[in-house]
Order: sequence, then C-alpha cells, then structure tokens
Amino acid sequence: MIRNHGLITVDVRELFLRVSLVPESTANSNRAGIASPEMDEWRRYLAEAVRSRRAAGPGSDDLMTALCFAEEDGYRFDENEIGLVMMGLIGGGASAGPAIGNIAYAVEQHPEQKAKYLTDIEGLTPAVVEEGLRFDGPILGLYRRTLQEATIPGGVRA
Repeated sequence: MIRNHGLITVDVRELFLRVSLVPESTANSNRAGIASPEMDEWRRYLAEAVRSRRAAGPGSDDLMTALCFAEEDGYRFDENEIGLVMMGLIGGGASAGPAIGNIAYAVEQHPEQKAKYLTDIEGLTPAVVEEGLRFDGPILGLYRRTLQEATIPGGVRA
C-alpha cells in the first residue's frame, strides 16, 4: 500500500494529477510571474490545507502536518515554504519517470555496457544513474560540469 503522507485525499487527486501534468512549456511561458490556472488552484489548495492542519493540531501522522509543526530555533515553515516542498513531490515525479526511461533506453542501446552493468548492478547503479542523467537528462538544465578545474584542448577552461 502506498501512503500519500497527507498530501492527496480523494477530493484532490484530480487536482494533483492536473498540476503534475502541466507541461513545461506552460511553466516557461509564465516566467513573468503569471501562473497557470492549475497552479493557482494548487496554491489555494495548499494554503487551505496548511491552515486546516495547523488548526487541527499536530495529532496527525503525515508529511504535511509534520511540516506544519516542524520547528527550528523557534521558526516554523510558512505556507509558501510548505507548498514548495509539496511541489517538489510533483516535480520529482514528473522527472523521475523520463529519467528512468532515458537510462533504460541508453543501457539497451549499448549492449557491452549493459553486460558490464548486469555483472554488478548494486555496485554500478550509482554510476549508471549519474552518467544517465549527464548523458540524457529528463529536463533541460542538467548541464555537464567538471568535478575539478580543467582545461579542455583549445584553451577552454571548465
């Protein structure tokens, strides 16, 4: 059984699905601070969910309630910060599937690497994931970076 950690109730599953499917092009076209109707609706839902959880008290055992009452040096997350965490759950889901698909496709396209990987799945998985994200990441903006300063032939410093 999958726990939804207090984020999704029967009433908001459809909203969650609509928001998770808002295409990247919509997000990119709204860089001027204009949110899509789905995102506005999602923000309203999150704000109300935070208010209602705080009003009910810390008795529930779910992620959103835990975030509502988490405290560090007297500071508690505000509605926007909790919303960002919850949006991260959606964003993670929107990129994890394509990342896994891209990596699986790349492994299938390179039989010699696949054979090597299959001999040590546990040991090589971290490297396969890192290389897969570098080689064909699921979203734009996962750029290559060197782990240490280097000069590429032709004088380009990285």
